Amino acid sequence: MFTRLITVLFILSHCAAFSAQKKILFIGNSLTYYNNMPETVKQIALQWNDSLDVTVYAPGGTGFVNHIADNNVYQHFARGGWDYVVLQPGSNESPGYSFPINETITKGKTLIDSIYKYSPCAQVIFYEISYGVADNSAQAKTNYFNTQTLIKANIMKLADSANTYLCPAGEVMRNLWQNKPADFLWGSFGDIHPNALGSYAIACSFASTIFKKRVKGIKYYAGLDTTKCNYAQQLSDSVVFTNTADWRFKRYKPFAHFSFTTSRNTVTFINNSAVYDSLKWDFGNGTNSKLVSPAPVIYASTGTYKVKLVTYKNGCMNEYDTTVVLKSANSVQSINNNQSTSIYPNPALNEIRIHSSGNGRSVLKIYNLEGKLVKSVNDADNDTVINIADLKPAVYVYQLIGEGGKIDIGKLMIGQ
Repeated sequence: MFTRLITVLFILSHCAAFSAQKKILFIGNSLTYYNNMPETVKQIALQWNDSLDVTVYAPGGTGFVNHIADNNVYQHFARGGWDYVVLQPGSNESPGYSFPINETITKGKTLIDSIYKYSPCAQVIFYEISYGVADNSAQAKTNYFNTQTLIKANIMKLADSANTYLCPAGEVMRNLWQNKPADFLWGSFGDIHPNALGSYAIACSFASTIFKKRVKGIKYYAGLDTTKCNYAQQLSDSVVFTNTADWRFKRYKPFAHFSFTTSRNTVTFINNSAVYDSLKWDFGNGTNSKLVSPAPVIYASTGTYKVKLVTYKNGCMNEYDTTVVLKSANSVQSINNNQSTSIYPNPALNEIRIHSSGNGRSVLKIYNLEGKLVKSVNDADNDTVINIADLKPAVYVYQLIGEGGKIDIGKLMIGQ
C-alpha cells in the first residue's frame, strides 16, 4: 500500500499544467492601450504559467464621464464571466481637475453596478494612472509630484467607495523616476503617455496586483533593455508589496495568499489570506486540506510541486498558487540538529514509542494527510508507550516538539 501511495504521489506531482485561464477586461483610454500594455501583462503572466484572456476597450481621450454613456462599455460588461475588470478614470478625472472626485465616484459606481450584474464575482481594480511632467524645470517636477499625490488620494477614495482595490501603477512610475531620473518614463516632456519602459513598469505592477506574485526574475522584457527592465521589476515589487493597506488588497475583496518554509522534504505553509469564509489547499501531491493552518506537509520525493490555495466568500472564489521545489527527501528531518528524535516502530500497529538521543521530554502531535490533528500527547519521553489503536490504518504526519524548541517531523504508517 505504501509503495503504491508513493508512486501515485510521484506521478501527480510531475503532471505540469497551466492554471485555469482568467478573463480580464480593461476599460480606459490611451493610458491603458499605449505600447500594448495589457498584452505585456499577459506575457508576464505566462512566465508564471498563468494564462490571461485579455480584452481592451479604451477609446482615446475618454474617462468615466464618457464610459457611463457608451453602449459599447455595457456590451462588454454584458458578456459576463469576467474575473477582473480594470477601470481607468480619465487623465484629468484622476487628479480631480475636470470634475470633483465625488462626481467621478458616482460615475464609477454606475459602471461597477453593471459589472456585478453580469459578473457578480468579478474583482474590480482601479488603475492609478501616472501623470506627465511638463518640462525640465524644478517647478514642473514639483507640479508632477503634487498631481500624483492627488491621483493617489483620489484612487484610494474610489476604491473605498466601491469596496474594492487598486493597482498602484502611478506610484511605481513615481518611485522609478525618483530613483533613476535618467531613465525617462514618458514620451517626452509635456506628454502624459508612458514610453515603452514606462508601460513595461505599469504592466509589472498590474501583473503583481492581479496574481499577487513578485515579478523580479521573470525573463520577459518586451524587447527592451534588460538592465532597465530588471530594475523596473525590482522597484515594482517594492511598491506593490509594501504598504498594501494603501492599495486595499486585503480590506474588501477575497484575498488568497500564502508563504512557506522548507526543511528537506517537509514544507510548512503559512496562510496570509483575508476576507474569506472557507478555503481549500491543494498541496500538489494528491493531498489537500480545508484547515486554515494545515500541518506541515511531507513530500514523498524530490521535485517541483504546484501548490494552490483557494478561498471562498459569499459564493465567490479567489486563488493563489506558486511552485515549491524540493531537493531533498529524507523521511525524518530535524530543525535543531543537536538531538535526533524519531518514533518506532514505523510502520506501527497499536502502539509506538519515542526514541531520542537526549533526555528531554517531547510533545507528540499526529496529523492526517488533510492536516487535521488526530492525536496529541504531552510530556512524552523515551519510556512512554503511546496507544494508537484508535487511529485507523493510514499514512499520518507526526511532529515531535522537544525541549528547547527542537522540532522533528516525519511520516508515520499505521497498518493492520
